[in-house]
Amino acid sequence: MAQKSKKRLLIVDDEEGIRESLALAFEIEGYPVYSACDGAEAWEKIQKNRIDIVISDIRMPNKDGIALLREIQKLEKAKPTVFLMSAYTEFTEQDLKRMGAVTLLRKPIDLDTLMELVQSLN
Repeated sequence: MAQKSKKRLLIVDDEEGIRESLALAFEIEGYPVYSACDGAEAWEKIQKNRIDIVISDIRMPNKDGIALLREIQKLEKAKPTVFLMSAYTEFTEQDLKRMGAVTLLRKPIDLDTLMELVQSLN
């Protein structure tokens, strides 16, 4: 029996260290990972690739995570699942869920919790 392929992830964060460490952690677990430094670059990658899960910071230059989430919700094709991350945000987790996000993850990110959330979607 063929092994089910893992979901394709897009990690979006303007902090290179966070973006690279999350990408590496998921690559080690066998996930195909794309990364972007802001919402504008992320939107380009979503339009060009099949992305199943987006893990995005909220506060970023060019296009923040909220603007990216709103763009994703307008997609007619299959929408990726969106997790938003932030140390500080004026939005509550309930606000973000109403906008279409799965959850709000507080920075610093607990990698084990994030990994479990992603694995539960596979």
